[in-house]
Amino acid sequence: VCFILSAGSDEPQTPRRMEPNTLEPTAQDNLRVSITRRDWLLQEKQQLQKEVEALQARMSVLEAKDHQLRREIEAQEQLLPWQGCDLTPLMGRLSLGELQEVSKAVHDTLVLANQIPLRAEPPETIRRYW
Repeated sequence: VCFILSAGSDEPQTPRRMEPNTLEPTAQDNLRVSITRRDWLLQEKQQLQKEVEALQARMSVLEAKDHQLRREIEAQEQLLPWQGCDLTPLMGRLSLGELQEVSKAVHDTLVLANQIPLRAEPPETIRRYW
């Protein structure tokens, strides 16, 4: 209980109780706000950690897929070593008549390639040793 002294007097007047200002937060209110804020921050941190873990898992999947695709690309490049050649500059120098000749030659080659019989058995020289 606080006593209010009147100005110029050393004697206490009627005792009045001082009410805390309802607009100012109390220490207990501040503590409650701090705990609530801390809980929210912890939840936010946990959520972020879950998202990071999900992203790390996704990154692992993508890295594995990237590695697999690189292996497949390398295998394809070994099968088709000419694949990396760029014929565009060469074709750009050919006249229309020359391009038509190249087109006809490629067409004829494909037709002949389809007519070549494929043998499913080894050649005679290898069969002799069986």
